[in-house]
Amino acid sequence: MIVIKRTHDMDLVRHVLTNEKIYHHMADDGSPKRRDFRPVDSPNMYYLIPYYDGGSAPLGSLLFHPINTILYQVHICVLPTYWGKNTVNIANLALDWMKKNTPCRRVMTITPASNKLAQRLAKKCGLIQEGYLKDGVLRGGKFEDLVILGRLLECK
Repeated sequence: MIVIKRTHDMDLVRHVLTNEKIYHHMADDGSPKRRDFRPVDSPNMYYLIPYYDGGSAPLGSLLFHPINTILYQVHICVLPTYWGKNTVNIANLALDWMKKNTPCRRVMTITPASNKLAQRLAKKCGLIQEGYLKDGVLRGGKFEDLVILGRLLECK
């Protein structure tokens, strides 16, 4: 069984986010080098860490931060060892945690158009494409479009 716990341990969050197979998905031309990345903590940010029940090794890190009272932007990072069926389960458990423990009733995510893996995961969790930002991020010296996906938490 997988459990979700909120954390303010930024070293733990950094450990997940700077994984060599994860960091390049979230970085853009303005991001620090992987070794220099430091996540930002705030009382309004919800860093959730999934674990196997009774285990101490994190399976990933999920960040929810409020856009307004009910809308939160979500970032899902699952360590590569746990990619697959666990990924959707982890994401859905975190969405349930947010619904039960915060005023969050709607989530959104923004991904580079080239990150098909993130878009597939979002869609498997019930998010639908709601928008598109032309040339919204600079990666590798080139502008790239961004895809916006969202969902109400009351329904899938």
